Amino acid sequence: MALSLAGRILGACRGGGWTNASVNHRCDARRNDCLQTQASNGIAREGVLDCFGVTDIGKVRKRNEDQFLIADLARSVAACPVLSSLGEAWDPSAVSRANLLLVADGVGGLAGGERASRLAVEETVEYLHCNRQRLQRHAECGGDQILEDLKSALIWARQCIQAEAAAWPAFYHMGTTLTLAYLEWPTAYLAHVGDSRAYLYRSPELIQITHDQTMAQMLADAGVITAERVDSHPLRNTLGSLLCHDARQLVPRVYHQALAAGDQLLLCTDGLTKKVPPAQIAEILDSTFTAEDACRELIAAANIAGGPDNTTVVLARFGHREAPDGDTPTVEMKLTSVV
Repeated sequence: MALSLAGRILGACRGGGWTNASVNHRCDARRNDCLQTQASNGIAREGVLDCFGVTDIGKVRKRNEDQFLIADLARSVAACPVLSSLGEAWDPSAVSRANLLLVADGVGGLAGGERASRLAVEETVEYLHCNRQRLQRHAECGGDQILEDLKSALIWARQCIQAEAAAWPAFYHMGTTLTLAYLEWPTAYLAHVGDSRAYLYRSPELIQITHDQTMAQMLADAGVITAERVDSHPLRNTLGSLLCHDARQLVPRVYHQALAAGDQLLLCTDGLTKKVPPAQIAEILDSTFTAEDACRELIAAANIAGGPDNTTVVLARFGHREAPDGDTPTVEMKLTSVV
């Protein structure tokens, strides 16, 4: 599948990468124009201020098995995506209303991983779009039930992948990670399976929200190996939970994360996290002015580090507001595991 808009956006990035200095130079030149545009568009000072996503094939792989999507579930299903790797949709005027972020990293080789990640994205967004009114009702009632709704969306996507695998035996072993965030200001509700990640950047801290579901990480969680051995363990790339034909391999985890104005929410595949350390990710998020520039710089950093895998990033930045008396809001996070 051609990468359409997202792939072309990063064509120049593959040539040698960009430095923070070059990105910052462009950001400084556009700073006033961006602020004027945001003001003229009436974007809320609280809620999504700026959002962007991009995917890149990297330097080694012959196929991109990653997918991403940014969507406004309140729109008609045909116009639901704001920006996606699945097509040409890009609607800057809808960014402030975007309420669903999603990344997926396919596994299975050949076209299987690409097919699985594409199905997961399409079916998850369709399920949530069809149930958007229920999501809104649950948000008004406190929001905890939304986590069950997100779990149901993952179960539905897995069933669709199972049906596809049954119809096409060549793709029987296909599967995918999936990490999504449903935004209902001032809360992000997240669902996660696999080793794609969600981070909260609240300056100056980068906080990993999700917990990797690799076999190596599971061994560390059980105390079989030390945490220091995870990154070098032979099972570090073997998923213990994913969306595939086997229902027993789906063990989703759900979270909700309190948001504050000035926060940044990053979703990414392991093409980024296995080559770009957290400190560098934080530096890029802190030093770039727009979500688009931050996404492009993150992709460039992964490719400069060798680009051995596909890399996908989705970033939402929330409207800036100084806390009273200069205080920095504390980070609040509640984790709920769902079997």
